[in-house]
Amino acid sequence: DLMAQSKGGLCYFDRLNGKFEKYFWPFLDIGLAIVPTGKKVATHEHLGSLTSISTESFEDSVEQVYAALQTVDSGAFVEGVSKFSEQLKQKALVFDFTSEILTALKKCRGVLAAKGCGALGADMVLIVYQKEPGVLKNMESFLAGMDLRISCTEMDLSGGLEIRYGDIWL
Repeated sequence: DLMAQSKGGLCYFDRLNGKFEKYFWPFLDIGLAIVPTGKKVATHEHLGSLTSISTESFEDSVEQVYAALQTVDSGAFVEGVSKFSEQLKQKALVFDFTSEILTALKKCRGVLAAKGCGALGADMVLIVYQKEPGVLKNMESFLAGMDLRISCTEMDLSGGLEIRYGDIWL
């Protein structure tokens, strides 16, 4: 998380191969929205409770999202996010509250994919939506019915950590 926050944008981090890449939102036909759930699962407690978990089953969907960013393939991006979300659900790695939100979002017009983020996906829900007139407004109304709101979209992605001392940018 800290590395991604310092770099900004969308980050691909492959610790094993030493890759750390930053992307700006490349898609014109789809958007990204982040919705805080108001819930929190302490990451260190969650990780401590896991006996063992293989991340290999997630590699294909992560690589699909990574390739989609490189090739600007929105269909592959949506499919990768959807697969990743489903894999987390199958491994019981999704908080019940988040699971309810994800199920409800399947009925919202314009939502193409959604997955929880943070430990057990409890902190935030990432939504990939179709960029068409009225879709974002429809999503906002839909989410308001669940006492949720969009905190940011792809238009709000950070440029990364900036350090300033007086008038000097470091």
